[in-house]
Amino acid sequence: MRSMISMMLVFAALMLVFNMPSGAMTNGSEDMITGDWELVINNQGNTTKLALTLTLEGSNVTGEFKSSTPLGNGPVSGTFADNKVTLAVTTSHATLNMTGVMKSGKLVGDWDTGHMAGKWEATRKKSK
Repeated sequence: MRSMISMMLVFAALMLVFNMPSGAMTNGSEDMITGDWELVINNQGNTTKLALTLTLEGSNVTGEFKSSTPLGNGPVSGTFADNKVTLAVTTSHATLNMTGVMKSGKLVGDWDTGHMAGKWEATRKKSK
């Protein structure tokens, strides 16, 4: 009887492992980054919105942003670990170097281009 219970437990564990969606877990923690986001960049009272698509592999973040502003479209790269994110968003004008944290399901932090700086917030887009 014990061997049958042990075998059932092993089978259940294998089913969990092999049926887990790709990217659902990263380094033993939930992937809170992969997906589509709306990024709002604040600069001296003005806001600019960008659409972000991010992918988390290990602690590396890759993706792209899209904007209807003169910033254009471009690549995003960075890291996410211990609820802290760093992103480099390469626009047609400059690279936004962004640091922040995951807070209540949002990414929030500071950005800097070397000659300008401000705050930012990204909210996950709702699935349609």
